Amino acid sequence: MGWDGAVNAHQVAPGVVRMGRREWVTEQGWSQALGEGYRTVVDLRSEIEFAVRRKGDANVSAAALDGLTVLHRPTEDPDHPGFDYPMGYLDHPADYAGYLEMFGDRVARALLAVGHADGPVIVHCSAGRDRTGLVLSLGQLVAGWSHDDIVDGYVAAAEGINAFQAHNPHPKETHKVGEEWEAWLGERVSALRSFLDETNAVEFLRRQGATDADIAAVAARFDRTCDQPAE
Repeated sequence: MGWDGAVNAHQVAPGVVRMGRREWVTEQGWSQALGEGYRTVVDLRSEIEFAVRRKGDANVSAAALDGLTVLHRPTEDPDHPGFDYPMGYLDHPADYAGYLEMFGDRVARALLAVGHADGPVIVHCSAGRDRTGLVLSLGQLVAGWSHDDIVDGYVAAAEGINAFQAHNPHPKETHKVGEEWEAWLGERVSALRSFLDETNAVEFLRRQGATDADIAAVAARFDRTCDQPAE
């Protein structure tokens, strides 16, 4: 996606875009997104993550965001006793299944917000990689995507944020190249494939109380043939 300031932004399906923090998008970027019909944002972060501005965040006036609806659908509770990831956040597909055990209701709520959004929708967490990747992969499974195509999307997002970190240091992650990068990515791709093999996304949603209409909305949202704005 060519929206000014947007980091790690990729079109997933017609009318569905994934990206990193929305605070990086400039006024020009939001004008571009709104001009393409994107008027709903599903933010997967916890409140503590967007309560404080970061260095490099764009200065965007309220007027520039007129017509934009932000749906806060945090996928996790950082105070949960099981929330003890080594990095302090979800950063590996090997943890997706356990994450769903802890926060399945929250993840389902986020996915249904994407499915039922009014028109084209932007989905983001912080990096636009793992929380976003988990939510979107479930929607893609519901819509019948091949595992290879889902993995390709994860790889693109992982590469995107890694490239960003080359010039924008992260407090916990480092920009990786060469064999280090290949090893880092390879183990995550392997874990993601295992997760996809073992996950029935429709059954997951039903366990969380989703109706037939909810599931149909999610499937339609991730239908790559639907008539929505394209990149």
